[in-house]
Amino acid sequence: MKKCFLSLLIHTCCIITALYPQKQIQGGLSFGGINYEGDLAPSSLVVSLSETHLDLGGFIYLKTNDWLSLKINYHHGTLSGTDANAHDEGRRNRNLHFRSPLDELSVSGAFFYPNKFQKKSLFKPFVTLGVGAFRFNPQANLDGKWYELQPLSTEGQGLKNYPSRKPYSRVQICFPVGIGTQVALNRRVDLTFEFSFRKTLTDYIDDVSTTYVSLEDLTKEKGDVAATLSNRTLSNNARLQGFNGMRRGDSKNKDWYVIGSVGFIVNILGESSKDNLFKKKIKYTNCKRMFRK
Repeated sequence: MKKCFLSLLIHTCCIITALYPQKQIQGGLSFGGINYEGDLAPSSLVVSLSETHLDLGGFIYLKTNDWLSLKINYHHGTLSGTDANAHDEGRRNRNLHFRSPLDELSVSGAFFYPNKFQKKSLFKPFVTLGVGAFRFNPQANLDGKWYELQPLSTEGQGLKNYPSRKPYSRVQICFPVGIGTQVALNRRVDLTFEFSFRKTLTDYIDDVSTTYVSLEDLTKEKGDVAATLSNRTLSNNARLQGFNGMRRGDSKNKDWYVIGSVGFIVNILGESSKDNLFKKKIKYTNCKRMFRK
């Protein structure tokens, strides 16, 4: 299903460019910070600077008019969280942590503030709204070695005694929503600032969602490492008593992440050769030409 969705994103780009002539094509690179919100974040709407990581991105703008562009976006970064940053003692006692590489491909509409003097304006504010797919792979450290958590079924996914818990996919759908502004540096290059968050459909970016499962069952089917990474509670007495069925995470609230970035935009092709990087002029770019004989 996720592969079909990625294919759909690519085909959507082709269809839109076929239906709507492009006044301008722009490309650019960005860098900034990425952070996650979920069961292992300090608390709701609180960003931990120690868990903020470098985000690298690339994008293409297909500009249809002065107020609307199609934006194809790619991001690469790392998400992480730990109970050690939590404010309450119960969370710190749970003692879970994770890190996960993240790759995202999305398609968004960039809606610019309508201004008849926009071409001469220094600032061009915009909002973005779109859909995308991302790949993640939560991991945890044990004795200096990082283990992939999804195959270990830390919450009983795929175990015989937990038939209702299915293994989660590490490719998921997200919905980017953001605000930003472009700042004109010269006729060919703009500086862009953007802040956006990603609503997702999964609660397993951090591998934490529902309840603890039997350590005996985990050890039997997945081994000692899986059992240890499932329950890392600091209280030895509590572990010995068993946490089977007790709350491990909050399945009602899905995970999400935020990206803040700065980047450079270069005019690649457009109506005026004086404004283009390659000093070429096009009346419009339209994929319909590909199908003409």
